[in-house]
Amino acid sequence: MVTVTHGRELTNARMRRLLLALEAVIGRAGLMTILRQARLHRFTGDLPQYNRELRLHAAEYSGVIQAVESYFGRGARGTLIRVGRGVFDQLLVHQRWQALQYRVAFLTQPPAARMQRALAWLADELAQPNGHVEVLNALHGLILVDHESDGVFGRRREAPGCWLTVGKIQAAIFWATGQEHDVVETECKGAGAAACRFEVRELRP
Repeated sequence: MVTVTHGRELTNARMRRLLLALEAVIGRAGLMTILRQARLHRFTGDLPQYNRELRLHAAEYSGVIQAVESYFGRGARGTLIRVGRGVFDQLLVHQRWQALQYRVAFLTQPPAARMQRALAWLADELAQPNGHVEVLNALHGLILVDHESDGVFGRRREAPGCWLTVGKIQAAIFWATGQEHDVVETECKGAGAAACRFEVRELRP
C-alpha cells in the first residue's frame, strides 16, 4: 500500500538492518539520538524484528537518513557511506544461507558475472516488497536504477546524495569481487529525476 503522506510499505527487516548498521558506526547513544530526531521513539527500547512484515513506511526510513544528515552536517556523506556498507554486511549476517549459495556460485564465475549477481541481489532487497529496482548493463559498466528511492521519499535535494545506497553498492561489489569500485550517483529522484541512478566504475590506479 502506498500513501501520499507516508509512501510505500517497507519490511521490518530493512529497517532493522539500517538501525543495526547505524549503531555499529555511531554507537548506541548516537542511534538513540537519531531515533528521537526521526520521531521513531517506539524503537528506542526494541528494534524491529528481522522479518518481512510490513510495519513501516518509506517516510520513516527516509526520516532516519534525514536525521543523520542533520546531525552530522558535512560529515554525513562519509557516515552514511559507512552505514550503507554496514547495511549490506547485515544482509550477509541475517541471510547466511542465501549468501553461501551465492559464494558457491561465484567459484565458477568471472568477476563481472559475480558483480552483476551481487547487485541483482541487492536490487531485489531494495525493491522489497513489490518495488522496482533494476541492474542494467552499459558500455562503461553496470548501472543500478532505483525507481523507489525510499531514502529520499518526501525530500528535495539540490544534487544527488544517496550516500547510503552508494555504500551498499560498494559493499556488494567488494563482497563479490574482492575489489573496490567507484560508485557515482548521476541522477537522484530527490533532485527531480525519475529515479536514482548509480553508475559503477573501476577505480584507476
